[in-house]
Amino acid sequence: MLADNGSAFTGRIGQANLTRPGRFAATVIAAGSRLIHSSPYHPQTLGKCERLHQTADKLLGHFFTGPAASAAELQTRLDTVRAHYNTRRRHSAVATTPQQAWRSAPVHGGPAQLPLQTDATVHRLTVIPHGTVTLGAHLIRLGARHGGTEITALVNGSHVSFHALGGQLIGQLTLDPTKRYATLTAA
Repeated sequence: MLADNGSAFTGRIGQANLTRPGRFAATVIAAGSRLIHSSPYHPQTLGKCERLHQTADKLLGHFFTGPAASAAELQTRLDTVRAHYNTRRRHSAVATTPQQAWRSAPVHGGPAQLPLQTDATVHRLTVIPHGTVTLGAHLIRLGARHGGTEITALVNGSHVSFHALGGQLIGQLTLDPTKRYATLTAA
């Protein structure tokens, strides 16, 4: 499940907002799904979800007339739309269905090797000129050479890795919830 970074989706319990997932994330994980958060201030990511919703709405109107009489009927309609979208509707840019693309892409995990994520989040941050970045309640010193640059922070529990926008690892650390300040261990 892809969600934005609103407090309803990221609400965490514990000091420094990094100790364990909030109620929404825990519910998603308990249902066997994976929760992914979009980058802050990056509307293109959620635009993909919104486009999917627009297509699903259009397909519902194509296949059915009037509102569903019950939640069960709505679910049946949504299942029909999902099956059509994944197995019959060809994507114009790649001339294949999503299901065919998924099955032919084992390097991306494929249906037999789903990626695991318990509650990691991705944050796009700007390092202030003297080399410090704010992550939750923590101030983290990355070094002056990174001052003024944008970076990506991958947070998984209390473990954080920092990457340049090109993907290169800058460094990583384990946050101590009892301390506000931390210094990055260089890669």
